[in-house]
Amino acid sequence: MKKRYKRYHYLMSSDPAGRQNQYHYSRDLLKPGCELVRIVFESDILKPDVDEIDEDKFTRRLVEGDNTEAFNKIPQGSDVLLDVERKSVGVCKHLPEEKLWYQPNQSGIDIRHRILEIAKDVRDDCRFGFYAQMPNTKYGGVLNTGDRVPQWRRVLHTACWPLAEQCDFLVPEFYDFRVRPEHNTFDDRLRWIRKGLLEAKYFNKPVLPIFMVEYLDLWRQHYDPPQGQSAIPDTPEHQRSRLLSGYKWEQYHRIADELADGTIWWGLGPWGTNPFPVDSELWHVTKQILKWN
Repeated sequence: MKKRYKRYHYLMSSDPAGRQNQYHYSRDLLKPGCELVRIVFESDILKPDVDEIDEDKFTRRLVEGDNTEAFNKIPQGSDVLLDVERKSVGVCKHLPEEKLWYQPNQSGIDIRHRILEIAKDVRDDCRFGFYAQMPNTKYGGVLNTGDRVPQWRRVLHTACWPLAEQCDFLVPEFYDFRVRPEHNTFDDRLRWIRKGLLEAKYFNKPVLPIFMVEYLDLWRQHYDPPQGQSAIPDTPEHQRSRLLSGYKWEQYHRIADELADGTIWWGLGPWGTNPFPVDSELWHVTKQILKWN
């Protein structure tokens, strides 16, 4: 019997007709076959100015939800994504001699153990996993051909193993860039996803890779520009131009369906401002992907 394949999203597309809010429109657009993933963001987990857990705030978020929005409440039995992106509490950190070289960050691993302990104590009905931590799937690192890479990744995997054991699922991140400084071919991108997913399977946990429907570097030009640069005003033309091609989206998901246990889709932010271009090639392929399982 084929395993149940889970498809989740956190797209929050605006309704071009203005009749529904972002949650209800995206829910109806992507059903059946794709559910909203429940996310607890870093701001509800860590204190803002120190690497400590705000246990009261974290507990309230798990129990009560965020503000009064129904879609931010966590239903019984949910898969919950813990989105902690602060670099100082990552599971690894850069070695100074090479920007793509990493070593375990034990303090980050330890605080994540505690986050999971609290989450499971408060919501023992739910399943939890961290965004983009195990394995480390940064593009240049995965495709790095240096002689020391196998040893580096073995050391990192060994350090992360107890934390992965405590997680209920893993969420490796595969956010693409339009232009890569090296390894810039389509085949390189396919190798990146396949190799990253195979490394995630090493931990013997369900794997739900997260994909962005847009190129991250193009999205940042509008909403998160490099320091000292002004954001480029957004337009419908720009929104469409930063979407991944339908062919690329399909091929990424062919690999994910072969090796993973589900997928999570991200993009179209800031939430409720951009519509999912339903006449786009990417949307046409998305509708086909929703029928695969």
